[in-house]
Amino acid sequence: MKSLVKITKLFLGVVAALLVVGMTTTSFASSHYKYRITRTAFDKVSVGSNNGNGGTSLKQLEKDFGSPKLKSSRTVDNVRATMLVYSGVDNDKNAAAIVELINNKVIYKELTGYQYTRKAVASLNDFNNKLTVNKTTYQEALKEFGKPDEYSVSTQNGTKVISAVWSSNLKHSAKAKATMTLQFDNDVLVNKSQVSME
Repeated sequence: MKSLVKITKLFLGVVAALLVVGMTTTSFASSHYKYRITRTAFDKVSVGSNNGNGGTSLKQLEKDFGSPKLKSSRTVDNVRATMLVYSGVDNDKNAAAIVELINNKVIYKELTGYQYTRKAVASLNDFNNKLTVNKTTYQEALKEFGKPDEYSVSTQNGTKVISAVWSSNLKHSAKAKATMTLQFDNDVLVNKSQVSME
């Protein structure tokens, strides 16, 4: 099954893409919108298969998080896809939680703009020696480096895909911000890259 919605890693890119591709409906929350979503709660949202099986329901999302800041829908290959954007994760106006739904079930989720406040502890040496492609698991990476600042989760052709980015706990020079990006297929590391780590 073809990917129904192409979602970028940047929050503004996501919103711009939704508005450009011709959504059939778009609605905004009222000016009285209040932040209700937390990182802990969003981490628990389940991502289902391409048709939504096993994903958290729209009803549950509404119960847990209230109305989204942005709601957009479109139809692709006769299948209706809905995207919800919740801003203000943990009351941070720069952090957003994004979900895509098919059959009112989550098939994709993304946390963007989130940044932990924690001591820089992971070094380039850690990146090179503590992460082994086709061996290191997602849980092992979490244990070693803590939760990623940003991430996305989807299911592609039966494979659970996690793309995770760390930026707040990395050793780097004062001249450049460092990032570490890891991709996991079925919870096993398949690709790793870093920028400006020392």
